[in-house]
Amino acid sequence: MESQRHANGVRTRLAHELKAFAGLSLYLYVCLGAILLYRAAVAGEHRYGALPYGTAAIKALVLAKFVLIGEAARLGERLQSRRLAVAVLQRSVLFLLLLVALTAVEDVVAGQLHGRSAGQALAETLAGRQWEIAASCLLLWLVLLPYIAMQHLRAAMGADAWRRIVFGRGEASDSAGRRPG
Repeated sequence: MESQRHANGVRTRLAHELKAFAGLSLYLYVCLGAILLYRAAVAGEHRYGALPYGTAAIKALVLAKFVLIGEAARLGERLQSRRLAVAVLQRSVLFLLLLVALTAVEDVVAGQLHGRSAGQALAETLAGRQWEIAASCLLLWLVLLPYIAMQHLRAAMGADAWRRIVFGRGEASDSAGRRPG
């Protein structure tokens, strides 16, 4: 009996985690894809292949996993302010720093797999791209802001009320299942 309850709890948690991962990955992919599309339009590239969008999909999956690791570690929860705007700004900056740090670690590991030292891998990543990296960080922060804001709103309102407002589901009903009005 106890093992069945434990298995159901694990399945429920796994389903919740996969749903969160899928939703966040999709959100990040749409944002990254839009940035790629904009870059192609500005550059006047009309034959922009599918490879960058595949890369964006992989990057979205990796970044989503990094964000979920930060959430599991309760990143920034001790810094919570009573003011929503301050809390969202603080937490979004912390998550941006986490993503930048973990992306740098990813670049170092990839470099080492290709026979380069950590210093060489970072030097190659940064080589003449400081402005591009700064712009990418700013764009990533702008992508994180609404995500973090929605999390804070959901926490403040409660998941059910937030879901009703955002998705229009779960409207109030009486005990017979009839909706008011």
